[in-house]
Amino acid sequence: MQITLKASADDKCVLSEVTISTSMEFVAPVGIDGLMDALTNLMIEPESKELHVGDVILEKTQSMVKIHAGHGAFHIPFIHLFPILISRGEDV
Repeated sequence: MQITLKASADDKCVLSEVTISTSMEFVAPVGIDGLMDALTNLMIEPESKELHVGDVILEKTQSMVKIHAGHGAFHIPFIHLFPILISRGEDV
């Protein structure tokens, strides 16, 4: 599985997941900098379980972060989240 995060037009970002058999995209109604800041803050605070950024809700579980927006959600397992956060200054 490969998960990527890209900036999109209109202050939104696109989360993409590609596996051997499927691919999907999830548009989050928040800018990439706002989402990256929120993900970082959520992971820094061990006691935090939920964080709101505009119309987006980030929920931390034992093994992943769930990003809820509208009627959909995108799940990022920690094993895929940490490389995204580490490469923040690069084109992720």
